[in-house]
Amino acid sequence: NMLSPSSPFDVIIITSPDQKAAIAVRELIISSCGDFSSSSQHTDDSSSQTLRSTDGTIFISSCDPYGARLGSGGGTIAALAEAHEAYYNHSNDISSNSTEEEPTVLICHAGGESSRCPTQITLGKAWTSLPSSNDVVLNPTSLLISTLSIIFSDIPRGSVVVAASDVLLSFHCNSLPKKKIQFDDANNNSNGVFGLAVPAPLVTAKNHGVFVVNDDDNSDNNNNDNGWKLQSTFKVLQKPSVNEMMSMTNPPCVFNTTTTTTNNAKDGDDITTMAWIDTGVITFLPDAVETLREMSNAVLKNCTRVGLMELYLEKHGDDDGSQSSEEEFAKGIAPKICLYGDMLHALQTTSSSSSSSSNDTNLFGALSKHELKTCIIPEGSFVHLGTTGELVDFLVAGGSATYNNDDGSGDLQQTKIQSFAKSIGISSKSNAFVSGFRGGDGDDSTSLVVLNSILIGNGRDKSSSIGEGTVIEHCTIPFTGGSGVDNGKIIVGKRCLLSGIRGDLKGRDLCVPSEMCLQVLPLRQGGGGFVCLCFGVNDGIKEATTLYGMDINQVLERSGLTASDLWDESIPLSRRTLWNAKLNPIMMCADEDTKYPEPELNFSFLEWIQSLRDDVQLDACALQGLRQWKESKRIAVCDIRECVDSEAEAKYRSTISSVEVHQLSLAADCLLGQKNEPCSFGHLAGVCNLNAFKDNAAIKRAFKTLDNICYEAVDEGRFHILGRTFMVLSELLLTLWCSNNDKPQPFAADLPSALTSESIAQVIATRDKMLSEEKYSSCCQLLESMSSMATQRCIYEEKGHSFVYTDPLPLDTTAIATAPARIDLAGGWSDCPPISFENGGAVACLAVLLDGKRPLRAQCRVVRGMSGIRLCTESRSLSDETLLCSSETAIQTLADLDSFNNPESECALLKCALVWLGLCPVDCIQDDDWKMQSIQPFLQKFCQREGENDVGLEIISSSLLPTGSGMGSSSILAGCIIASIAKCVGVVLDGMDANYQRSTSGRTETNGTNSLVHGVLMVEQLLTSGGGWQDQIGGLVGGLKLATSDMNILPLQTKTRRFELSADTVNNLNERLILVDTGKPRLAKNILRNVLRRWACRSSDIVATVRELVSEASNAIDYATKGDLNGLGACMGKYWVLKKTMAGESSGVEPDNINQVLQLLTSSKKIAGGTLCGAGGGGFLALMATEGTSRADMESAVKVSEGGNEDFKWHNCAVAEDGLLIDVK
Repeated sequence: NMLSPSSPFDVIIITSPDQKAAIAVRELIISSCGDFSSSSQHTDDSSSQTLRSTDGTIFISSCDPYGARLGSGGGTIAALAEAHEAYYNHSNDISSNSTEEEPTVLICHAGGESSRCPTQITLGKAWTSLPSSNDVVLNPTSLLISTLSIIFSDIPRGSVVVAASDVLLSFHCNSLPKKKIQFDDANNNSNGVFGLAVPAPLVTAKNHGVFVVNDDDNSDNNNNDNGWKLQSTFKVLQKPSVNEMMSMTNPPCVFNTTTTTTNNAKDGDDITTMAWIDTGVITFLPDAVETLREMSNAVLKNCTRVGLMELYLEKHGDDDGSQSSEEEFAKGIAPKICLYGDMLHALQTTSSSSSSSSNDTNLFGALSKHELKTCIIPEGSFVHLGTTGELVDFLVAGGSATYNNDDGSGDLQQTKIQSFAKSIGISSKSNAFVSGFRGGDGDDSTSLVVLNSILIGNGRDKSSSIGEGTVIEHCTIPFTGGSGVDNGKIIVGKRCLLSGIRGDLKGRDLCVPSEMCLQVLPLRQGGGGFVCLCFGVNDGIKEATTLYGMDINQVLERSGLTASDLWDESIPLSRRTLWNAKLNPIMMCADEDTKYPEPELNFSFLEWIQSLRDDVQLDACALQGLRQWKESKRIAVCDIRECVDSEAEAKYRSTISSVEVHQLSLAADCLLGQKNEPCSFGHLAGVCNLNAFKDNAAIKRAFKTLDNICYEAVDEGRFHILGRTFMVLSELLLTLWCSNNDKPQPFAADLPSALTSESIAQVIATRDKMLSEEKYSSCCQLLESMSSMATQRCIYEEKGHSFVYTDPLPLDTTAIATAPARIDLAGGWSDCPPISFENGGAVACLAVLLDGKRPLRAQCRVVRGMSGIRLCTESRSLSDETLLCSSETAIQTLADLDSFNNPESECALLKCALVWLGLCPVDCIQDDDWKMQSIQPFLQKFCQREGENDVGLEIISSSLLPTGSGMGSSSILAGCIIASIAKCVGVVLDGMDANYQRSTSGRTETNGTNSLVHGVLMVEQLLTSGGGWQDQIGGLVGGLKLATSDMNILPLQTKTRRFELSADTVNNLNERLILVDTGKPRLAKNILRNVLRRWACRSSDIVATVRELVSEASNAIDYATKGDLNGLGACMGKYWVLKKTMAGESSGVEPDNINQVLQLLTSSKKIAGGTLCGAGGGGFLALMATEGTSRADMESAVKVSEGGNEDFKWHNCAVAEDGLLIDVK
């Protein structure tokens, strides 16, 4: 909203060249000229678009009545009559202004057909898009309304201000205090006419009107800090020559100003000869307005809609319809009157004769009784952007502090442009998002202007670039065509203007030569689709001198084109210009059935233009492009206004959503900037159709943006960004997939062995193929698997890991590793990569025995006389250790290890442990040429038995805990497996010595890449089950620990600090800490993926929760070491609330009966707090009994309650002082 809240105008009427344009700009008025958020908007008739803003101002989008061309003066009369009628039609809604007084009106004339600046023909130069520093796309009309509302804040009521909105004016209204025009005497308040004048160099003034003020007023002496005064006018000159201006001496027309500039070569003052240029702003004070109204009812009746209809009816009456139409009649009798010539020259000046004031025979004699004054504004500025080149240079120089067009214009002109642009708030980027482009020729994008556009290039090979000094507006280019089709490269040269390019390149290139203008516009129905305007930025449109920036005769000669290819034979040679040359090819619609059709983009015709510009022979591609251009249907610039659908173009520009631009910009900034801020795509929330990815352009742009971030991240080795981006892609797709009610499908896709640009491109192609086949579930799994791969790279060095070896155990000797379980007291989830290295993690955990037993165990032995590997996993009863079930597999070839990274495969955990410890390279396992190789040579080397008789390896893991216990059994068991194998084959790992663990109590130890703790983390990453590091630290290290990891330290590094507990505290914990098997197992991976997706998107609640989890870990340690078990119990209760927040409401993390039990025991004061262990959803419940409450008391209370707790099994719990223990037998 650019309009001042205290606008002095009751009615603002904006005129357009014709009715179609008036209808088209309605949306632009709403979006840029006022606040219409809560107003009632309605249309009065077919040619006048009338709107009411929230502050009551009436806006009218209008044009000359009945298609007549009335000129600026006649148009003013017509607009004034229309404003007067609209004001009184709305009188019932007007409460703040008395309708007994005439309205104060602002009339903004949009100007002519913009023939010298063809890109503005469709909507007019008054609506030229201007990027602003507050990220809003402005235009000359909105700026003019805002500025005039300030400086005319004290204008007498009933006045009319007329302005030309196809120019840019600045009166430095942004300065404080704000200046305004002073109306400080009775005569000024009611009578006369005055124009606004600003200083301009003579080279500019000669093309415009010039005010000559009286000698004593030809300075700024009558201006003060409060505002500007009206001064007498000697004469008005229309487009005077420089000699004419210089020759006037009494009073003088010109004056000198001094401008201080800074130049690299010299510093000094520049003296410039100036004149007071007519800004196009003419004000009629109330008495003069009354004269205009009288004229509109009399001598100028034929300028108003009502008057023309009356005259038409007077002539034709009730004829049978054979007479001319209203439009034909109006065009025949309506005069063309110039406001700045005919009407201004009729007013009194100090040089006009006194007799002219009574000359009533003159058409404008009634005006001669009013004096013309001038309000000179010394600090004002005036810019008229007449040509495409002037527009480009203004926007680029205005938005950049560094750009300098090498046209010899010098620093002074550029300084003035930049000063003017700064005064109206011009910037280099507004409502724009750019991704996947590199700067051309070292350009750092500061001299590139992008507005109301979404530009997404091909980030894979960084081939897309935009040259310096280029302006891009209203473009959405491009997005992928789906099914793995990648964008072609987009190369835009220097000092170009691209406008309205939209659609899908579908793999084709877009290469625009330097200093070219390319604009795509929609044609009216039946017109064939779209037209592509193409010409040189410096081409003179009203000439036929240059074409595409080259001598037109050379273009014709070298291309083989003839004049008949450009012009109709009916156009005389003397009148042939680029204005009427058929240069602009028509593009067909890609799909006419869509709401907003897009062109079939094919710019191969630019090939021959580029070849001519490069002065090279036209090759096959260039000749094909020339043939395409020559055979295409083409139209001339002069036909653009009649052929183009200006309303459709205005609506298209409004569909480039500022919300989408904002969301894409935030996402890119958030991901590449590694910010703990939300990364969401809320603008896609309404997409709910099964073919969303195929048909929705916004979805394609979101995916392409994230794809480009993936390419940038992998090229720079920033795998943490890559992992997060893949997870964001999965969350985005999952959101769309859920809304589409798609059914899950099994995931079957080969993952790359390495992370490179090429492998990312393959994954994106696979993803797009899955999407085209509507395999949304599989696609989510693919993206999450890629995220897991990237996260792995953040945990280990690319070069791999080398181990330290010692002598292996003798043959047939068994290494047995046992470990307690763990209870996470606080901080869990903060340990899971990538959370643990993107935010930093901290977990308080306790190693515990269940019913006096160490529930996790693994054993390994190298067997004489055996070959291959025997793997076995066992699940045993906690009570008597009887075998409940087992799984066994044999490894004879590398192919038998192929399923090592599938958590559902037989003995997957044991396989991953062998792979991490170096049994054989992963590449060999996944290589088809190696898969059938025998495992034996690898095994002999692994066991340090090369050159000896074949040996076998037997590994057995056992757990007394049920699957999904939540007590870290999988990770701790992995630690036991790794430790038993390492002990057996002679691999040395830190953390395998119980005595070492006890000796480190009280100090923080780093778990390096050679540690057992880190090994478990790596095994779980290989297994793709994810998970963090708290489980293994909790069980492999005895007693109470605070485990931590630092933010942004890669590869991930964990630290452990063990705390000694007093004997009394240990005894109290052993009595009061109770474990309950709820009988509801839950695979942590299901919850984990949901958490990691939500973390990747960084919802505000999950970021706050992670921070609180980290801080609560230290609190839990403090309570435990002080022996405050009630405080520790409360900490556990709060921890459970935070866990539920992390998992999300619909995750199933807290079954109903668990919630009921916790509420029952808490309300009956039997527990100080409690939490489900691990990720939740089931498993073991850890409860801190209140002092004096026994396990039996709690068990009895739960048994008599309702809620399906029959499967609950209660266990004693004791602190385990020792973590991992290894025995050799």
